[in-house]
Amino acid sequence: LLKGASAVIVVSPSWGKLVAGPSHVEEKLRIIPNGFDGELNDEVDAARFDHFAIVYAGVLYPPKGTLDPVFRALAKLLAGGEISPGSVQFHYYGAHGDWVRESAKACRCASVVVTHGLVPRVEALRATKGAGLCVAVSSVLASGGIGDDGIIPAKVFECIGMRRPILAVAPVGSDFRAIFDRAGLGRCFAGDETDAIAEYIQEVRSGHTPPERDPEAFSWSRLACEVDGILSREVIPSRHTSAQCGDE
Repeated sequence: LLKGASAVIVVSPSWGKLVAGPSHVEEKLRIIPNGFDGELNDEVDAARFDHFAIVYAGVLYPPKGTLDPVFRALAKLLAGGEISPGSVQFHYYGAHGDWVRESAKACRCASVVVTHGLVPRVEALRATKGAGLCVAVSSVLASGGIGDDGIIPAKVFECIGMRRPILAVAPVGSDFRAIFDRAGLGRCFAGDETDAIAEYIQEVRSGHTPPERDPEAFSWSRLACEVDGILSREVIPSRHTSAQCGDE
């Protein structure tokens, strides 16, 4: 299939190498990442929290995909008296509430962690839009090889689309980190950077949020135009690019 294709679309550069190398289709490879639905995001009303809310909505994949780095940072802030359960809370929306509670207890920050279980998607989106800080995790390990380097959690694009500050955890050199170089809005940390994560939480809480760069680069409308261009130039050369995409 790969050898016979006119173009091969992959969501991240590292996974592109995994696909292209063994099949020798490097010249056909095109990277189109995941993205967000701007129309849906505009329709969602932000949840209202009476405290600084840190939100994670989605699946966890222990032992790589865990919230331990964030919980260790929260425990450090609690121990130093810099936050309290009334001023900061971490909200988890998803099916792994038992793991989250056990992790929070082990890290000594259970007093600021709230689990909501499985909820309708719109409720999770509302929480994301109302969050003071959103969390996204690919891997807490220092390095997991090229496979892990290509993981870009889809949930991060909802946070980008809603223009929320983001705290990400990923290995150094991973493709996930490059998302923030392009979109802005967040910072990425290694799993062992407890002090830096704690400092970042306090920075965002005090209003020093990462600036936007080009979040619209990950909108479905922009990405659709990129795919349209690949189809027009490489798959169906006789077809003219649609007027809707224009020069995108």
